[in-house]
Amino acid sequence: MKKIVAEIFQAKLKETTLAISEIKGYGTVNSVFDVACRDESYVIRLNKEEGKGLEFIKEEWCNN
Repeated sequence: MKKIVAEIFQAKLKETTLAISEIKGYGTVNSVFDVACRDESYVIRLNKEEGKGLEFIKEEWCNN
């Protein structure tokens, strides 16, 4: 799933990830990741079920 996180950051934010670590114990529906980039750090959550890409698009508003 870390590969998917890196691909999302590259495609949507034009950011290259330096480090991605999963934050365990938070969320039963989502996997939560701490993502470090060159200038910023982020927390991202991804649905654990495959085929839930549309949910990312639905919540993409928070990038603006």
